[in-house]
Amino acid sequence: MKTFTLGYRLIESDLTADFVCSQSYVGSLPKVFSPYFISYEIGYLQEETLVYIRIGALDRLPQKSQDGTYYANFIVNEHWDPGLYMIRWKFRMCSGSDLEESNENFTVEKEV
Repeated sequence: MKTFTLGYRLIESDLTADFVCSQSYVGSLPKVFSPYFISYEIGYLQEETLVYIRIGALDRLPQKSQDGTYYANFIVNEHWDPGLYMIRWKFRMCSGSDLEESNENFTVEKEV
């Protein structure tokens, strides 16, 4: 699980969403692709119950670092409480597909 400090600006290698199809029609190598739609949201997980509480915008747009790879582009707010957080990636593989989600937890701590 990744840990970030208050005021930290995320970079390409921090919170990412990767899209690789395990089956390729050209040779035996996996095929990298970009989904039709992708966004993310950030939320806090309450310490006792782990109830998810969204923070900020519902559909934040990620940065594309290369085909099939996206990263969350935000600064960890200096007013956030230290603790457990979650990024919720939301995506559609093609225009008619269902909205899918992928979640990843991370922690926020004060600088020491």
